[in-house]
Amino acid sequence: MLFLDTSVFVKVYFRELGMEATVSRFSSPGEVLAASVLSYAEMHSVMARKYREKQISLAELSRLRETFERDWERLVNAVELNRQTLAALPGLVERYPLKSADAIQLSAALWLRDYVDVGRSSAEGRAFEFGVSDHILAASARKCGLVIFNPEEESQG
Repeated sequence: MLFLDTSVFVKVYFRELGMEATVSRFSSPGEVLAASVLSYAEMHSVMARKYREKQISLAELSRLRETFERDWERLVNAVELNRQTLAALPGLVERYPLKSADAIQLSAALWLRDYVDVGRSSAEGRAFEFGVSDHILAASARKCGLVIFNPEEESQG
């Protein structure tokens, strides 16, 4: 199972370092994808910002929104945000220098790992992984025992 932070999720839709590795994992047969509903909001924010900054056209914005909505419905196991999924948040922000959104993502990923009881490996032998490109969030997640998939590192080496 691959839990996607928005820093990785955007690489499916926009050309940037790590895009190839992300798309490969995103479309890999048997890959189970998950993301918090925060990523849903953040993805729409990223698309709208790129439109406002004239990096993409209105037609491209519309196409990206449709593609993202379809992918979200068909491919992503959405993790709702509630007291259970956010239970680890107070301790995370106490121990690590996380922004609030990053702490939300990490708390949700930790809850999912424990909730689905995938632990260190899935039926296919692949570990539960936290897909993240942000270095501070990745370092914090590693300290919490998560295996990290950073597509930027995969692209470089």
